[in-house]
Amino acid sequence: MLESETELNSESETEAAPASEEELRLKRSIARNVPQLVQLLLGIPEESTGTSDNYKQLVACAEQTLLVTESFNEQSANAVKERLSDFMLRLRLKELKDVADDIRSETKIVLEDPWLAEHPMKELACRLMEFYVSISSLKQELGPEEGSSPQENQEHTWLRYLALDDEEEDEPYFETDHDSDSNTVIYNANSNLQQEVEVSPRTVLPEHIPAAEQLFNQRVETVYEQILMPSIRGEDDPRRTFATDYGEYLHEQLQLCEQPMSEERLLLRELLIMFFAPRSCGNFVLIDRRLQLREDATQIAQTLAHSPILESLWQMQQLRQFIDCSHRLETFICFAQGLEQLLLPVMEFLVDYENRVRRGTELGMVQQFLHAAVAPMARLQLLADMLPLGIDLDSDPPAACCLQLLQQLFKLSAKPQTSEDNFPNCHAAMAATLLLHSLKEYCRILDSWWQTGSFQNHSGEFPFRQHHLDCMTSYVKVEKDRRSHAPRLRFISRHVQQAAPFVATLCDTRCNEQFVAKHYDILKDDLYDTFKLLFLHELCCYQVRCAHQPRPQYAPEILKQLQMDYPEHVLRLIIAYHNYVQQASIHTVLASILACSPDVPLAKIMRKTLKQLLHTRLLAVRCYTKQLLQVKFQLQDKLQYLVGVCMATALPLQPQKCDRFFELLEDKQTTAATWQLRVILEGTFSPFSSMIFVHLPSSNLAEIALKVPSAWMLRRVVQLPQMELLNIPFRLTLRTHQAQWMLRSLPQLSQAKAKRLVKALMAIKMRLAKALREIIQHPVRSCEAQQIHRNFLEALQQPSSSLQGLRHSSLKFFHQMSQLLSESTADGDPEEILAWAQYLKKLWLRVQDLLADANDFVVCSESSPYYKWAYKTLEERYLQTIRRRCVACIWVMRQKWQYCHKKYKQIHLVETS
Repeated sequence: MLESETELNSESETEAAPASEEELRLKRSIARNVPQLVQLLLGIPEESTGTSDNYKQLVACAEQTLLVTESFNEQSANAVKERLSDFMLRLRLKELKDVADDIRSETKIVLEDPWLAEHPMKELACRLMEFYVSISSLKQELGPEEGSSPQENQEHTWLRYLALDDEEEDEPYFETDHDSDSNTVIYNANSNLQQEVEVSPRTVLPEHIPAAEQLFNQRVETVYEQILMPSIRGEDDPRRTFATDYGEYLHEQLQLCEQPMSEERLLLRELLIMFFAPRSCGNFVLIDRRLQLREDATQIAQTLAHSPILESLWQMQQLRQFIDCSHRLETFICFAQGLEQLLLPVMEFLVDYENRVRRGTELGMVQQFLHAAVAPMARLQLLADMLPLGIDLDSDPPAACCLQLLQQLFKLSAKPQTSEDNFPNCHAAMAATLLLHSLKEYCRILDSWWQTGSFQNHSGEFPFRQHHLDCMTSYVKVEKDRRSHAPRLRFISRHVQQAAPFVATLCDTRCNEQFVAKHYDILKDDLYDTFKLLFLHELCCYQVRCAHQPRPQYAPEILKQLQMDYPEHVLRLIIAYHNYVQQASIHTVLASILACSPDVPLAKIMRKTLKQLLHTRLLAVRCYTKQLLQVKFQLQDKLQYLVGVCMATALPLQPQKCDRFFELLEDKQTTAATWQLRVILEGTFSPFSSMIFVHLPSSNLAEIALKVPSAWMLRRVVQLPQMELLNIPFRLTLRTHQAQWMLRSLPQLSQAKAKRLVKALMAIKMRLAKALREIIQHPVRSCEAQQIHRNFLEALQQPSSSLQGLRHSSLKFFHQMSQLLSESTADGDPEEILAWAQYLKKLWLRVQDLLADANDFVVCSESSPYYKWAYKTLEERYLQTIRRRCVACIWVMRQKWQYCHKKYKQIHLVETS
């Protein structure tokens, strides 16, 4: 009912004044959604919305807030943002952090909405925020009045804060800086004065005027929210600015102090300032950047000459120098952050004690301070003992520096856990806590390596680097250095070396994303977070007391030490420092370790936990890459087929098809010969026959080559030099078959004119035919080649898990074949036999021409008898020369092959014995 009325009202307004399409859409959306939002936010039952006059007024006010364009400007938008910031701060201080986070996320969505940003209505996003805050603040802050329902109380309270009369209609209620939730005047955090904004007398009553303490609390809340929202104002790194800036503030307060004070009190204040910002002053002097007592210091200051407090000052200087220096290595940055967070109780004690001394609530006695500072200074000494020794970040290699730091922390955490109070050794507990925090960068690098295949080790602190060679990815260890010896971290190097071939296979096959998606359950969580949780879980077996003990509180938390007279920059400084170091994780780890029995093996548990997580990933990637190469890419089957074709074991050389191929080559028809060889390859009926490309530039088979241009994965294993090596036996096989075909196709010779010559040629032919068969089927060469090939096939039958393993076995096979081929060609056996076959063909065809009857026409009938006699003499002499050459060839063949056979028999006897 109410919704229909609002829609009719909006329609009547649009008829009175022409509006754009966006405005009409906005009005319809407001009329449809605002009543339901008011009902949900206030918790008013749906059945009472039609009878509640207050509810109607609330809806009307909300619609007016969103619709009236003239009543909202840029200052109003800033006021809304301040109210929102103030409201979220109060929620946080009331331990309603989840509610504040929800409001902040919803506000971000509204402010970043592109449709709202481009909307013609000015500051529409801030209008929505004001509407939400006005009702949500009542929902969270206001309680029910006595004798009334919560819903009615919220309605009346909200109406009491809204100025809805005609006199103030042009000025919206959120223009005032009055806080509708706590009845206080909003303090402007950007000013040092408390500005009270003029407010309607109906909204602020005299009893609602806030007290000074309320104003200070609200001021702290506003500054706290500005620190929590970096988008409002960026700040420097608190760990580098707090000690120095706060020390400067204390020094200024000491200089501006006009009240007379005793020498002991002055000494105590200077001593406390030296912990924050060491400098030369009345009783102290900096010599070689080390704080010492002045020679002309007061007599009471001289009593500190042999006190351990000076050593504590030097330890604080060392810690601050290490923490504040600009580290370029992330491992050292994590280590420094851990030191700063563990130093927080000491800093809280110093800030609290200095406040009490400065305000006079603590006696300014040095001995009393030394007695109270025993426990904090002991913690300070523990942290100073954690500093790395003998590491030069400027000259030493980054990887060596990080390994030295982690190795030192491992040694400290592995010390015997003995203590008089049956507590773990504090040195070991601190070292284990800092070690866990310092391993964060190593875990991030390993995480990146597993996710993308790249270490992303820009600073060079991880002892491995990525390397690309011959289209293959590999991970090699950086140059060894004596300073990088870290035996306790050897398990990380061992893991990288074991997993490197498989991760490299993922990179080379471009399957990193598929691997991460398939094993999302293992890789979805951050390695460091999982490592820390498992480490704390393993400690539960050794805990003998409550694991969640609070961290040492030598003083109240630093945020609770704020005073009203702090200037704005000190408030901001303390709050920023508190937000930076107030991380419960490192204190929880330290408390869990200290809750264990003294015999807890911290270093062993840490190493075992990380090794377990890394080994799980190793098993997953090994199984995945094995299936990847064997099933998806079928790389082993392709390699086996290619080697079989080149070795002629998988090539069916049928006489008919081969004869046709050699005939086409004889006629120099290279294109047709290439297609004929493709037919021979397809006769293998293999699914991989199409991946082989035949390159035949001429009719000379010595130039033929097989290529695999389409199998890009196979080319990573069999590269150009290996492919050229495989082409050697392939060419030799084809040329041998071509020589056999050539001998078989030689024409018959007539023995009528030169019987002895024809017999010699026939003898050479028979010897060459036998030699050609021995080239293909010779017992020695065939046995060696077949044995090498058989060993390679056996290796391929075992599924490989990485490209590097497959390439290693392939290179071993190619190397053995290369040695065998070089030994075979050293005596010139195959090439010499093929040359003899070519030479025999030429002699055979020449003799055929001389013995043919058709050559008689050369001697003319009109020629003289002398000419005929001379021609016949030359012909007989030429045939005799050819016969002598044939006899010489037979003799050379006999001598050569007898020597070769004798050598082969000796080799064969040695191999079989």
